[in-house]
Amino acid sequence: MGTLSAFLMNDTIALVATPILLSIARTGINTKPLLITLAFVVTIGSTMTPIGNPQNYLIAVESGMKAPMIEFLKYLTLPTIVNYIVTYIIVKAYFRRYLDLGLPYNYNDGYGLDTVKVDDRLASICKVVVSLMIITFFIVNVGEALGYNMYIDMGHIAVAAALVILLLTGKRFAILHNVNYGIIVLFIAMFIFIHALAKTSFIDTISSYLLTTDDTLLNIVFS
Repeated sequence: MGTLSAFLMNDTIALVATPILLSIARTGINTKPLLITLAFVVTIGSTMTPIGNPQNYLIAVESGMKAPMIEFLKYLTLPTIVNYIVTYIIVKAYFRRYLDLGLPYNYNDGYGLDTVKVDDRLASICKVVVSLMIITFFIVNVGEALGYNMYIDMGHIAVAAALVILLLTGKRFAILHNVNYGIIVLFIAMFIFIHALAKTSFIDTISSYLLTTDDTLLNIVFS
C-alpha cells in the first residue's frame, strides 16, 4: 500500500485500503496495528515520487527538474525502503500484545463491507488506465532525461487518464459526485496561503531573525 501511494497518491490509498484492512481484521487481527501501519506506510511511500503527494508535485514543478520521476526515485527509493523496515520493527514491537494474543476487534455491521458491490467493468477499466498512466509517466520522464522535449508533463497525463475513465464508464456522474473536493480545496488554499506569505516577505522577515547560517534546518524549511 505504501508503494502504491507513491504512484496513486497517499490520500487515495488511505481511503481505498482502509475497508480492505477492516475486512482482513475479521480473520482475528486487531485493527489498531493494521490501521496505524497503513497511516505510516502511505506517508512514507508517498515521498518516493513527485506524484505521491501534492507537496512533492509542487517541488517537482517549482524546481525545474527535467525528469522528476527519475530524480525522486533515484534519491528516495533507498530511504523509503529503510523507513519501511524501521516502521515494521517499531510497530511490531509496540503492538506485540495485540499480535501475539490476537485480540480481535468487536465488529458490528456498521461498515457495510459485506454490502459493497464491485463494478467489475469499471475496475478493469481503472486497472488498465492506471497501468498505462504509470508507464507513460516513466516514458515521458525518460524522454526528458535524454534531452527530448516531450511537450506534456505528469499533470497532463493524470488529467488525460481521469478523462478516459470518465468517458469509458456509464457512472461518470457518480464518480464526480464522490470526488473528495474538500481535500482539493484544502491543498489549493494551503498553497495560496503559503505563496501569499512569501510574496508579503513575512517568511523572509521571520527567517531573518531565526537563521544564522545557510545550511541550518530552519533555512531549508523557510526556503
